[in-house]
Amino acid sequence: MTFANAMTITYQDIDGDDIKVSFSKPILNTANVNTVFAFDTGSNTSKQQLQTIDLRRDLESGIACKAKPMSAVGNCVGGRQAPPPLHAAMSD
Repeated sequence: MTFANAMTITYQDIDGDDIKVSFSKPILNTANVNTVFAFDTGSNTSKQQLQTIDLRRDLESGIACKAKPMSAVGNCVGGRQAPPPLHAAMSD
C-alpha cells in the first residue's frame, strides 16, 4: 500500500490490478493509515489483498469511500467480473 495523500491510498491487488481507494474527505494520515486499512501482507513491494477498511477509530461520519481498479491488468476487465466484496467497518 502507498499512502498518496489524506484522501487516497494505492496498492496492487493479488492478480496485478493497480487499485486506488479514495475518500470524500481528508481522513487519512501517516498515524492512522495502517489502522484504517488491513492487508493480507504488510509488504509494499508485493501484490496484496485488501482485507478490511476500518473507519471506527477517530473518524468523522458522513464519509464516502470508493475503490476501483486503475487499469485492466488482472481478471477485472471492463467491469465484467466484480472484485471480491470489500468489508468496511463504520461506527454509527
